[in-house]
Amino acid sequence: MLRRIAGYVQHGEAPRVGELARDFGTTPRTLLARFSKETGKSLRDYILDERLKRAAHLLLSSPMNIAEIAYACGFNKQGALSENFLRRYGLTPRDYRARNAPKK
Repeated sequence: MLRRIAGYVQHGEAPRVGELARDFGTTPRTLLARFSKETGKSLRDYILDERLKRAAHLLLSSPMNIAEIAYACGFNKQGALSENFLRRYGLTPRDYRARNAPKK
């Protein structure tokens, strides 16, 4: 289950719980409970963590601007990425890139 959900997230998709539950042949409530039991995280927290990890990777490895990275990682606005990124890493995406980018 985790591998399949990770596939959606890695492609920048924002899977809805109802759609995922249908894909797995279960109810949303059962899916959320199973996921939490298997991973120790809520599905929402898992998806957000994976999107932020991908954004951090892209900030350091690609020339994409922050808005492009936000959309590529499944955020509907650059501001949503920036707000969540700041909460997770203590830096804005721009500051994270500036402090951690490989020196040329």
